[in-house]
Amino acid sequence: MELGRRAGIETAETRLLALGSRKCLLVKRFDINDAGGRNHLISMQSLLKAEGYYYAGYRDLAEVIRHVSALPGRDLHKLYRQMVFNVMIGNTVSNLASQISRRFQGPSLCFR
Repeated sequence: MELGRRAGIETAETRLLALGSRKCLLVKRFDINDAGGRNHLISMQSLLKAEGYYYAGYRDLAEVIRHVSALPGRDLHKLYRQMVFNVMIGNTVSNLASQISRRFQGPSLCFR
């Protein structure tokens, strides 16, 4: 998470907590807003209507962003940054279910 943050990727807030001789990673939930309510989220898997074992790439995600995002230029830049980061660190578990769009107040969708 820290490496992603340093690479300019939005990540959840984290903190490492010492518990005796062990450590625990605390991750702030991004689906809960400051008022304690739920943020509305949808996965790229749902937006692509992909079921079961799916084959989709960053090109497919970019197409969804072009169609649903109120700020596609910004969101495509975020996707590109995430794609390059995943390649550079050898992340092989980035999947459609973990790529989400977050709906803020109003009609905008933002890639996260």
